[in-house]
Amino acid sequence: MKIKCDFSPNKSIFSLGINIAVGSRNENDFPNGISHFLEHYIFRKSKRFSGKEIAKKFESFGALVNAFTAKDQTSFYLTAQTENFTQVAQLLFEIICTPDFLPEEVQKEKLIIAEEINSYLDDNEEIIFEIAATTLYGQNNLCTPITGTIESIEQINSELLEKFHSLHYQTENMIIASSGGISEEMLLKVFDNNSSKTNLKHLTNFKNLDIKNINYSRNIVKGQSTQGHILYFKVIKNESEDQRYALAILNLILGDGISSRLYQSVREEFGISYNIYSSINRYTDLTEISVYASFDENKLSEIEEEIDKQVNLIAQNSITQKEFSTAKSILKTFLLIDDESSSSRISTLGREMILGEEHKTTHQLIEEIEGITLETIKKVASKTLSASNFSKTIILPE
Repeated sequence: MKIKCDFSPNKSIFSLGINIAVGSRNENDFPNGISHFLEHYIFRKSKRFSGKEIAKKFESFGALVNAFTAKDQTSFYLTAQTENFTQVAQLLFEIICTPDFLPEEVQKEKLIIAEEINSYLDDNEEIIFEIAATTLYGQNNLCTPITGTIESIEQINSELLEKFHSLHYQTENMIIASSGGISEEMLLKVFDNNSSKTNLKHLTNFKNLDIKNINYSRNIVKGQSTQGHILYFKVIKNESEDQRYALAILNLILGDGISSRLYQSVREEFGISYNIYSSINRYTDLTEISVYASFDENKLSEIEEEIDKQVNLIAQNSITQKEFSTAKSILKTFLLIDDESSSSRISTLGREMILGEEHKTTHQLIEEIEGITLETIKKVASKTLSASNFSKTIILPE
């Protein structure tokens, strides 16, 4: 178990996260979606409490509790008043460690998750990312949907859940992060600090992806949609901390924000897309870069031409000093906003430990960002961006 505490003695609330270093990328021989299924089930039945009792106990202490599953982690988190820390922390840890896998309860959860999957199938913005991942990653676990499929969920039973829980929900695979009015001493009274000197299991418990063998292509599919959807998608290998923040700045210049190149050209100047943005998603070994847009199906050639143009211009070092300074300023604002939120801080702390990154204060991060030069951004842009090096997935109405 690894523990990270961000103590603010004058705060009357705290946030607590218990992160498990397992996600859909680590499911291997288990049915796809079992990580997400287990995250749901934790709140349904423990050895001592029913789901209704679990919900009432948390809320009786004024605790706001939730959870999510990603491709490389499962996270349970809550925010509550500092005076109720011991009770809610013990309760969260208990239900995570002692689920009671009853066949009838598992069957109920299948119905709920099937509804969740169906809701995603109605959302082409969700579907296009799954299609792109399948096209790009082939048989690697990175292509599998976090929720699983209707078919894979049907394979899950109480015995498999118990086996998966026993394999991954061990203390050496847990990361505890807190922020707010809780000291490390208070944390250690609830959690044994059995910090493992070895790497977390998930660092070696997934199939490595050979980026060199990725085949970038252009793929058009027909779907139940009233408009077109396009996704540019590519993967790069993680190299350094400098690359991480340079990509964050580059993403803001490209399409993350109302002053970005893509927003201003595709939406504001030409009016061919209402919803357009770029994003980056970082794992322990690689980073995904994407550009998404929805559009009128008759505007496909126009929107593709404009996105190609803007991506290639940035790759060819057209970034201005003003764009660069604006993006740095926005990134610093994001960091300062996160610094004010205890829930954002535990998310950052947990994510850093999942990724094996060194923790730095907001002041240190801002100093590092200030040290990034326009020349560095241009080098990263020329190395990572080129429209011909993106996989393109397009959904058009049937």
